[in-house]
Order: sequence, then C-alpha cells, then structure tokens
Amino acid sequence: MLAFIQALCFIPSLPEAIECYQVRHRLVPDVEPALDGKLNDIMSSGYGFFYNLASMVGPVVGSLLYDTYGYRGVMD
Repeated sequence: MLAFIQALCFIPSLPEAIECYQVRHRLVPDVEPALDGKLNDIMSSGYGFFYNLASMVGPVVGSLLYDTYGYRGVMD
C-alpha cells in the first residue's frame, strides 16, 4: 500500500520540483546533458532521503507524543 501511495504522491511531483529548481537557479535545460542527468539524480536522491528520514523519525515522534499527552491529548 505504501508503494502505491508513493507512486501517486512523490513520482508525479518530481518533475515539478526539478523545474522549480531550474527556474530558481537559472539553469537552462538541454544545454548540458551531464548537468541535466546530475540534477535529476540529486533531486530523486533528495526525495528518497527525506522519505526514509520521515519513515524513521515519524514513529518515534508519534510515540513520544502518545507517551507524553496520551491518546486523547494527541487526537484533540
């Protein structure tokens, strides 16, 4: 199920993130193919890094909130 959600959320937004990065840093696409490939690699590895980081940190933060405030306090 998680892979299906990732396919719906992360994969379609990756080209938009690359385009935003190109506009912000004034990179012209298709001028230097090596730079285009490197940019795609950096952006997709960033997505993977933050996805895995959230998978590790999310349950820890959730359990700390639950232990501190209890079920009712977290859900209110």
